[in-house]
Formats: sequence, C-alpha cells, structure tokens
Amino acid sequence: MPLTHIDPNHLDAVWPQVSGQLLRAVEINAGEETLDQVRLKIRQRQYHLLVYTDEDTTLKTVSVAEFIDHPNMRIAHLAYAALSLSKEGLEEFKDWAKWYGASQIQAFAYDAQARLYKRYGFTDTYHVMRVAL
Repeated sequence: MPLTHIDPNHLDAVWPQVSGQLLRAVEINAGEETLDQVRLKIRQRQYHLLVYTDEDTTLKTVSVAEFIDHPNMRIAHLAYAALSLSKEGLEEFKDWAKWYGASQIQAFAYDAQARLYKRYGFTDTYHVMRVAL
C-alpha cells in the first residue's frame, strides 16, 4: 500500500498517530537528538516524515529521512524507521528517494538492524566510530 510523505503543514494532524512509534526509534539512537528535536526538523523541512500503510490503512512503518548532497551523489539517509520495515515498504521508499533525486540510500544501524538491511540489499560502507571528548 502507499508510502505517504507528510507535508510539514499537516504534521500536527498525524503526530498523535506516529509519535509513539517514532519515539521508540529515537530512543535507541546514540543520543543525537530527542523526539521534540526530530519534530522540529520535520517542521523546518530538514527531515521528511513518511508513513507506510497497508490496504486497511493500518500503520506499518513510520520513517524519517533527510537528504545529504555530496559532489558526486545525493543520498537519502534513513534516519529513523519505526514499526516493521518491510521489503515492500523499502521498495516504496526507494521510489520516493529516486523521485527526489537520490542515487543511494544509507542508514546507520546496530548489528541486528544491519542484518535486516543486508537482507534488503544494503552493503557495509563505513563503520562509524566515536569517542567522547
């Protein structure tokens, strides 16, 4: 069923339905941002909120993406994905990203997430390492 890009002007209308699921995805990050900060970035059009539903309009996936422009490519960075990321939902996300000019999709992932992404055709590009200062 359809992947819908939520216009930031309509964010308040869908936020009650998606925020709880999205909170789970934000909470497992490494502390980069809070749910309120993600919401602000969506409102400011830095992030894109996408929802994927089934035929009964049951929410299947809530995702947040941003575009990163490099000199040689435009990457759709899948910043957060909540609920179940299905192969069908990912295919719709790929089509959406292509429509917006992306040539690649990337996602940061913990080991379990990486195993899922590999089943969908993702490959390792970098390992992100951090040290506190």
